[in-house]
Amino acid sequence: MSRYKMRSYLTDNDYENKTKEQLLIEIYGLLDTLEELKRIVDELTSEFHKGNYSLNDLLVDHEGTVESLRQANRALEALSKCDAALVHATEERALLDEICRIIVEVGGYRLAWIGLIEDGGNVRPAARAGYDDGYLDNVRVTINDTDRGRGPFGTSIRTKEPCISRNILTDPKFLPWRAEAIKRGYASAISLPMIENGEPLGALAIYSERPDAFDTKELELLKELADNLTYGIISLRARILHKQAKEKLRKAYDELENKVRERTAELLDTNEKLKTEIASKIMAEETLGFERAQLLSIFDSIDEVIYVSDPETYEILYSNKAMKEQFGKELTGGICYREIQGRDSPCEFCSNEIILQNKGEPYQWEFHNSIVNKDYLIVDRMIKWPDGRSVRFEMAKDITDRKRTEEELLKAKFDAELYVDLMGHDINNMNQISMGYLELAQDILDLEGKLETDNSLLIDKPLEMLRNSSELIDNIRKVQNERAGVYKPEVIDLDRILKGVQAQYSGMSDRNIYVSYRPCDRCYVKANELLRDVFSNIAGNAIKHSKGDLEIHIVQKIVNEDGKDYCMVTIEDNGPGINDELKKKLFERLSQSRRSVSGKGFGLYLINMLVDDFGGRFWVEDRVHGDHSKGCKFVVMLPALGE
Repeated sequence: MSRYKMRSYLTDNDYENKTKEQLLIEIYGLLDTLEELKRIVDELTSEFHKGNYSLNDLLVDHEGTVESLRQANRALEALSKCDAALVHATEERALLDEICRIIVEVGGYRLAWIGLIEDGGNVRPAARAGYDDGYLDNVRVTINDTDRGRGPFGTSIRTKEPCISRNILTDPKFLPWRAEAIKRGYASAISLPMIENGEPLGALAIYSERPDAFDTKELELLKELADNLTYGIISLRARILHKQAKEKLRKAYDELENKVRERTAELLDTNEKLKTEIASKIMAEETLGFERAQLLSIFDSIDEVIYVSDPETYEILYSNKAMKEQFGKELTGGICYREIQGRDSPCEFCSNEIILQNKGEPYQWEFHNSIVNKDYLIVDRMIKWPDGRSVRFEMAKDITDRKRTEEELLKAKFDAELYVDLMGHDINNMNQISMGYLELAQDILDLEGKLETDNSLLIDKPLEMLRNSSELIDNIRKVQNERAGVYKPEVIDLDRILKGVQAQYSGMSDRNIYVSYRPCDRCYVKANELLRDVFSNIAGNAIKHSKGDLEIHIVQKIVNEDGKDYCMVTIEDNGPGINDELKKKLFERLSQSRRSVSGKGFGLYLINMLVDDFGGRFWVEDRVHGDHSKGCKFVVMLPALGE
C-alpha cells in the first residue's frame, strides 16, 4: 500500500461544514480511489501468478538438467569400467558379454546388445545384457536397405554414424519391432557402429526406458565407448591371429629341427663309425707299426676331405686325394689359412684351441668355404703323427647339396604359404565382393525386372574385382616363372621398353591421361622380358590410384655411383601421392618375409623382386620435396651395360 497515494477519509466535522454538492464530489472521489485499488490488486495478483509459473518452469528445467547430469555420469562411469574390461580381456565372447553387462548395470540402461554382420547382411546378436525376454531371439535385423534394415542398427551400419530412435512409440522406422519393444518397456534406442579400416564389423545397440534419452554429452561418451570396444575386438583378433601364426611357425620350426636332428644323428652315427674306423686304423698302426704311407693311403681312399696340420705353425702336413681334387691343387707344405681360406692371418674361428682342450675328443662344426663355394660338416681332433707330434686332424663331409635342399625346401614352403594366402584370402575377398554386388543386382532384377543406369556400379565393381583377381593371378604366375628361371637374361634396350610404356598409357579413352617421356643416349641393361612389367606396373598404379586428369612424366638418364654406370629411370605423377608413413610401411613390407605381402601390395613386391634380380634398386619419393600431396616419384636404378 505504501507504493500508492490514497485520498484522506472525511471526518464528522467535515460533513457538517460541507454542502451537499461538495459531499457528492468527495463520494465520487472515493469511488475512483476504490477502482484504482482494485486495479492495483489485479496487477499484483497477475505478477504473482507470472512469477509462480516461471518458478515452476525453472524447477522443471532444473530437474531435467540434474537427470541429464546423472545419466551422463553413469555413462562416463560405464565408459571407465568398459575401458578397464578392455585392458584385461583375453577372449572376445567374454569381453562382449562384460561390456553389455556394464552398460546395463552401471549405465542404467534397459537393454544392451552387440550385433556382428554375417554373409548376406544379416545381423547375429553376439552378446546381450539387461531385460531381453526373448526380444533378440524373435526379431530379425539386417543391414540391407529394407524395412528391417532401416532401424537404428541397419542405418548406423550403412551411414557409419550413430543413429538414434528418440521415441520408439512414434518413430516410423522402428515399426517392425515396435510392438515387441513396447512390451519390454523400451522407449528410445541408439545404435553405434563399430568400424575397422572404414568397414563396419557390427554395432553396439542400447535401449532406454525413457524417451529422448540420449543427449549430446551422453552420445559423445557412448561413441567413445563403441570406438574403444572396436579397438578391443580388433586387438583381440590380431592377438589370436598372431598366436596362431606363431604356433604354425613353431610347428614348422619343430619339423625342420626334427629333420635336422635326424640328419645330424645320421651324420654323427657315420662319424662315430668313421671315428671307430680311423681309431682302429691308428691303433693298428701304433700296435703293428704301420708305416706312414699305409695310414695316408687309408685317408686317400676316403671320399671326405681330410687334411693334417701343425697347430702351432699352421703348416699343412698332409691332404688327401679328395681335398686335392676339390681345391684343384697340391696343398701339402702350404699354410692352412692361406691355402684353404685365402687369408693372410690365422682364422678367428680356428678350432685348434678347442680340440687341444678336448684331449683327443672330436669337435664337430659346420662351415661354408668361399674358395670352393661348398658347405662342410667338419670333425676335428688331435692325433699322434708318425713323428710323435700332436697334430690337427680334420675330416670334412660335403653337405652342400643338403644345405641347398634345405634352403629350397624353406623357399618352397614360404612361396607355397604366400600363394595359399593370396589365393585363399585376397582372391577370395575379391570374389566375395563381386558376389555381394552381383547379389544386389540380382535382387534389383528380381524386384524391378531391369537395372537402371544409376545401378551400373553393381556390374562395374564385380568387373573391377575380377580384373584385379586376374592381374594378381598373372603376377603370381610371373613370380613363379621368375623363381623357376623360365625367363632368360638378355641385353635389353631400355629406351624401347619405356617408349612402349608411354604408348600403352597415352590417349586412354575414359580419362585424360598425359604421358611424357624424355630419353637419353641409348642405354642397355641385362634383364629379361619382365622388365616391361616393372615400368608398366608403376605407371598403371599411378592411374589406378588417382581420379580425373593425370600427368605422368618418364625420364631416363645415366648416373655414376662409386665408379659404376647405372640407368636411372624416374616416373613422376601429379596424383594424390603417398604419405611418408605409408611409404615406410610399403617398403618395410617389401623387405620382410614374402608371407607378409598382400594382394594389394603384390604388384610392388613383383617390381621389387624383379629389380633386385636385375641387380638394381627401387624406391619412391615425393614429386615435390616435403609435400606428398603433389604426387609420387618412383625411381629405378639398373646397372648399365657398355655399348
